Amino acid sequence: MKRIALLFIAFIAFNSASAQFDLSILDKASGLLDKGDNANAGGLLNDAIAGITKEVSGSQTSFAPKITSQLGTLGTLASGLSGGNSNASGIKKVINTIKTLVAANRLKSALGGGSLLGKGNLIGQNTNILSSGLSLLGGDNKSEVSKVTDMLGLVSKNSSKLDGSSLVAKGAEKIVSENLGSSLGILEKLF
Repeated sequence: MKRIALLFIAFIAFNSASAQFDLSILDKASGLLDKGDNANAGGLLNDAIAGITKEVSGSQTSFAPKITSQLGTLGTLASGLSGGNSNASGIKKVINTIKTLVAANRLKSALGGGSLLGKGNLIGQNTNILSSGLSLLGGDNKSEVSKVTDMLGLVSKNSSKLDGSSLVAKGAEKIVSENLGSSLGILEKLF
């Protein structure tokens, strides 16, 4: 009976982990746009729209509707690629916005999912994506973006410690949780 329960838990954990869409496909689409390969870029973008839509469906965070809105914009822009109407810079801006929002959504979901112990890789990867997307929020929001950048720096510094099982991991969890929660709270208002 214990073996069946362990297999069931492993199955759920695998399905949860595999439910996250591979955001590098958006980077590949950007590369194809740079090369002028609009047809293949459009195909990848359509795959990305479907995959990200599946990932965020049922998500209860405030980032999910923002992602859905950006996916609609991306779909409109991507449909123009097949007809030769390419706004590569506009598409790339939407791609970067989507990647940033998806990372924020994943982090918000991780915070709401109980303990962060053992989630160092997930936190680290998505914090890096989120940090790189902060340039989208410049202009009037410089002081808030600066605060978020500092807090995400602390999250990045401590995320790898979450995978341990010692007091260090528990201390890192507190630092990560507090800084991630505060930074995402600010970002919810900025996006």
